[in-house]
Amino acid sequence: GKVMELASVPIELRSGKDVDRLWDRTLTQCLVAAARNIPDGILQMELQSWFLCLVFPGIDWTVKAQLVFNIVLAGVGVLADSVDLLLANRRVTVGTALTLLGMMLFGVSRTIMAFYCPSTIESVGFELFHCIPKGMIAHGNWTSGTLPG
Repeated sequence: GKVMELASVPIELRSGKDVDRLWDRTLTQCLVAAARNIPDGILQMELQSWFLCLVFPGIDWTVKAQLVFNIVLAGVGVLADSVDLLLANRRVTVGTALTLLGMMLFGVSRTIMAFYCPSTIESVGFELFHCIPKGMIAHGNWTSGTLPG
């Protein structure tokens, strides 16, 4: 895996072909990181944080801790890949890493706001750290099958 990948990197750039191979390798690293982390880490964080917001009033602290732990674990891989891309220190890798970290911000802020907001739900959209008014969303006990309304 990693040894063969590093072995394929030319030591000296003798021709345009070597430069193209190195550039293709860098682009491939960015695309693989995005393809792996967007559906598996970032969207998982979004889904788990929305679920935490919706069930927050009806669950006890152990379930809240489990959900927060799931959100943290979904973000660990994204953080690790982002650090690897940042350490490569190229425009495309830094741009990809910052994009991934920026996409994580929504799930992280929603998780924090579940504990902070009286309604337990953050406003939807690009307004981070804004609570919706309490009572706007009917909370139910989603874990027992009793739905709101």
